[in-house]
Amino acid sequence: MKVPTIDIGPFLEPGSIAQDAARKEVANEIRAACESHGFFYITGIDHESIVAMSKAITQTKQFFDNDNQEFMNHYKRECTSRHSKLYRGYTQAGGGNNCVSASREPELKESFTIGAEGDDKSPMHGPNLFPTTRDYVGNGDTNGNKNSEEDFCQSFRHDMTNYYDCMLQLSRHVAHALALSLNLQGDFFTNRMKDPVAQLVAFKYPPEEQGVCTTKKNKQISCGEHTDCGFLTLLVQTAPGLEVFSKATQSWHIVKPIDNTVLVNLGDLTQFWTNCKYKSTLHRVHNKSSTDRHSLIFFANCDFDARLDDLGIGAADDGKSGQQNENTTTGESVTAGAYLLEKLGLMWLMNEDNK
Repeated sequence: MKVPTIDIGPFLEPGSIAQDAARKEVANEIRAACESHGFFYITGIDHESIVAMSKAITQTKQFFDNDNQEFMNHYKRECTSRHSKLYRGYTQAGGGNNCVSASREPELKESFTIGAEGDDKSPMHGPNLFPTTRDYVGNGDTNGNKNSEEDFCQSFRHDMTNYYDCMLQLSRHVAHALALSLNLQGDFFTNRMKDPVAQLVAFKYPPEEQGVCTTKKNKQISCGEHTDCGFLTLLVQTAPGLEVFSKATQSWHIVKPIDNTVLVNLGDLTQFWTNCKYKSTLHRVHNKSSTDRHSLIFFANCDFDARLDDLGIGAADDGKSGQQNENTTTGESVTAGAYLLEKLGLMWLMNEDNK
């Protein structure tokens, strides 16, 4: 299975006749990738995003592997996702949603999540939990410098938030290209991404050889096979480990990191919205190396109230089609927010918001 590399640059430049032709070519490349398996690398990314990416990876490694073990334990306790109804903040290994069956050991990964802020905007907007030095009474770093912890907290928050903003803007450029690939108006999706319910998740995957191994069959793995439930996913990874399933060959293929690129894949919402013309594909993570693997995953979604209107593009060539885009009770289009909450098993948030 070949994952194409597509230069998204024409969508970052001002429009012109020449740019319109270049954009059409890019849209055609995206269409081919999305109809096949829904994975593609993008290049031509702006310098600001490349710098933000590097800083966010550095902060991710520092967060999970801080030299000051005492402080690391403090801030992981303080910003645990157990304090957030949206599961924002830090989740220890085995503490989050797992993609493996209950018969296997929990997945071997740690994570830190931030998302769209604003308590009153939707059930999927809310506060983020960043590490702070509040109530920390430790001895400082290895040199006794207590200011270093405060510096880390401030730079971590700044760099992760900045990366979130850069990926949100980049995802809008991809959405523009995606719209043209479907012969829609260029702003069709971006008009539905004005204040989206996006999330950024930083992961650490230790080597699988460090996991619990009761039997070979039930060996603890990094992340089990799954599809993403949302609109678009933008991934940066520091080392190999991601594997994508090819229906054509009925086998798993390693998708390696490429410098200064972002790997894009489609989620279930896009497959649903496009009547299965565009694919959301199974993938998993196996860190078979002897070192830690880190990744940054930006889940780009639409606005919570964005309606998944029928795109009028018909069923996929294989005869399969998505579910009806209308609520059979009200006759109204399904909203992106309701679709995501149901997929995530969080419909209770909708009921709570309506109280």
